[in-house]
Amino acid sequence: MYMPQRGFRLIATNSVDMIDIKQVTEIANRHLEGSDMFVVECKLSPMGEIELLIDSDSAVKLEDCAALNRAIEAELDRDVEDYSLMVASAGIGSELKLLRQFHKILGSDVEVLLKDGVKILAKLESADESGITLSYEEKQAVEGKKRKVTVEVTKEYKWEEIKYTKRLPRAGARCGVADDGGGGVHVVPHHRDRPVRRRWRCGSRCGSRRKRPRHQRTPERQPWGLRKQP
Repeated sequence: MYMPQRGFRLIATNSVDMIDIKQVTEIANRHLEGSDMFVVECKLSPMGEIELLIDSDSAVKLEDCAALNRAIEAELDRDVEDYSLMVASAGIGSELKLLRQFHKILGSDVEVLLKDGVKILAKLESADESGITLSYEEKQAVEGKKRKVTVEVTKEYKWEEIKYTKRLPRAGARCGVADDGGGGVHVVPHHRDRPVRRRWRCGSRCGSRRKRPRHQRTPERQPWGLRKQP
């Protein structure tokens, strides 16, 4: 009786071929031609699962994804090519892949992670073939002042420095970059437009947040437990 050697496995090969993602991308581009939608990325997993991400200069509807899914499956043969297709839109929070996506969100707040580990939350001012321009608030040392002053900074970053860029879901969040004192850099959000609510806490050990007593609101009254000596 023949015994296979230790360390080897018998792998069954499937007669069905794996699909080519270039073919899927070409089909999608052909059907999206003439519209404001475009293909962002097409990924294929080892299990034959295809994920096609599309975007638009205006908005991508659910009906658009379903129609494109049906159009691609109509030109493919499942008996020859083994696959599972999913068409989705590149929503807010996903990484920006194309320069067309950057031009779409100019003036919006983005999250940029540099290759050296620095994360920046800033406003996207411009984008071109060389890189992007961001504007954010940063604390800098000013001559004649002891404390650092927050100033508006506009800086350009090359594509070689950037690991990824994402659009922030909430607009209007002003953020910046500050020195942590140890030589590193970290992002510090600024919520100056948000009012700070301070509630009075009772001075006793009960820790209640009841309304301030009347004797503390009126200076003429004496505190509780204290009386004038006759």
